Amino acid sequence: MRALILLFVLFFSILNVHSYEVTGSVENIGSDVTILEGESFLAKISIWPMTDESLEEVKRSLNGKMFLDYFYIADVQDIRFSENNSDVVVAHVKAVLTKAYEGKSVFIWTYKSLTIPFEIKNIQPVKNALEKDFIILNQRDGLWGRSFEYVPYIIGILVFILSLFGFNKYSRVRNQKLARKKVFEAWREIFLNTNNRESVEDIYKRRNEWLPLVGGETPPIVRFFEELDRVQYKRDWTDIEEHKVLDAYDDIRGIFERS
Repeated sequence: MRALILLFVLFFSILNVHSYEVTGSVENIGSDVTILEGESFLAKISIWPMTDESLEEVKRSLNGKMFLDYFYIADVQDIRFSENNSDVVVAHVKAVLTKAYEGKSVFIWTYKSLTIPFEIKNIQPVKNALEKDFIILNQRDGLWGRSFEYVPYIIGILVFILSLFGFNKYSRVRNQKLARKKVFEAWREIFLNTNNRESVEDIYKRRNEWLPLVGGETPPIVRFFEELDRVQYKRDWTDIEEHKVLDAYDDIRGIFERS
């Protein structure tokens, strides 16, 4: 009889554990589901059940941290228990896609002793192909099997077409790279010679011009933007405020040194 009771207790304990397995989701709440590597976007993170969890502890575990190996949480803008279900923690965040993923179905976040599986919604990651040129050749099956006697002619025609295409492609890409290098060098000089508030604010205002040259918003760039956002509308900066902005700027000063 005692063994039977213990068996029932064990059964319901296992059932209870599975009933309260924690899971989560990350949902892009922007209008565009396509996210480029290095691009920031607004997202909603939901985790449940988390009834007795501290919201501050969850926030500290997310804010300024890598998340699910492919995202960086730049800022937790709001975190609360869902109004519709108090078991669900909902956080609205600004996230950065640090690395595009392909064909990955399982995303895991380790929080304290929990291993939490996540579902990704409304995100189509795109790899940043900066300074990479791809030529895709579509080949039809059976081309060579129709008649071997035409193979030399077909090869000759293909070589001619590809040579012509390659030359035009090379010329176009070379011109684009030369133009890009000229712009890149100009921005390098600006970044290396900037050391005061006016110059830093000008770089921030013109960010849409130089961000594509360095691959988008990386975590150091996001930190620089955040520090400047806090004080840029003040008439005067304190020494501490100026130090924080310039310190964040120093972290990104050398981004134009890479080739």
